[in-house]
Amino acid sequence: MANSTHMITDVTTVITNGPNTATQNLANVSSGQIMDYPGNVNLCLTKLQELNMLLAAIIGDTDASDATNLALLQGVFNNLN
Repeated sequence: MANSTHMITDVTTVITNGPNTATQNLANVSSGQIMDYPGNVNLCLTKLQELNMLLAAIIGDTDASDATNLALLQGVFNNLN
């Protein structure tokens, strides 16, 4: 599968879709820990949104003459959205 180029949108879609039965069974296997699958997906979204806000602030304070770093930061920012 290709790498995501819209991480926040993709994780939001996972939340909307919800886990299927096979995923629920893996998350709740009796031989190991029970995972809060929906909770962890929501936490993942929250962290991506937080990263998005932090990157926006960093990009805003990165001078255009620092072109290499600015391009790298904008690339990461664009992949989040």
